[in-house]
Amino acid sequence: MENAEENEAGEVLVKPKILTASERLAAKKRFRTQRRLSTMKNKVLRNAQWATLKKEKRKIKKEGQKQRKKEAEALGDKAPPKQVPRTIENTREADVTTVDQEDEEVTFDITHDEYEAYFSKTYEPKILITSSDNPHSYKNIIKEFTTHRPEVILNNFQTRLGQAVSRMLASLFHYDPQFKGRRAVTFHNQRDYIFFRHHRYEFKSQKRAALRELGPRFTLRLKWLQKGTFDTIEGDYEWIIAGKRHEMETSRRRFFL
Repeated sequence: MENAEENEAGEVLVKPKILTASERLAAKKRFRTQRRLSTMKNKVLRNAQWATLKKEKRKIKKEGQKQRKKEAEALGDKAPPKQVPRTIENTREADVTTVDQEDEEVTFDITHDEYEAYFSKTYEPKILITSSDNPHSYKNIIKEFTTHRPEVILNNFQTRLGQAVSRMLASLFHYDPQFKGRRAVTFHNQRDYIFFRHHRYEFKSQKRAALRELGPRFTLRLKWLQKGTFDTIEGDYEWIIAGKRHEMETSRRRFFL
């Protein structure tokens, strides 16, 4: 294989690719084009040149991907690991309260919290979720709303606080979903924002399912968590960030849920 050699230990080493004279010339040409575009005053010509430049970049990127895939297939098990992009989520700061589902202490706390009676199905919840007092003029925000009890999906709640919030959100719905309605309610936590989505699903085959969003959709942000009945004056706050956001959010990569 090109750009590869075998050392004394029998390992296959991939050498860095050396650009040819034509490739170096093409790279210099693209750089000069970018500098020229920044000073070009004609908007139509500038957009056309920029589109051509982007097309060339995509072509070069695709060729590089094909080459890397071909090299990985040739190396087999000795191929270098796939590169994972760095995101805010996978580089988040370590949290000492991150939950390990196999931890006995965590299991004990979960089985003895305020929602254990609900999850053990000792009583049937009686909760009514309504809209605000000021109705909207639009009538068709929610499509084909039925009385079937939905399934509840909770995603990416990793800390002790996140577990408490997720169990509280789950207890808003009946613990026994009616699968005949094919409805699913999702609470997805991402960067401490909780996204709510409501879908109806239909299995087209054994491997594929069609989704149709019914609505409504909204986003939640936790400001405080209070123990017991609601009391903003003398209530017992388990966690609060309101008024202390700048003190607690010391980094873009620090999350609490």
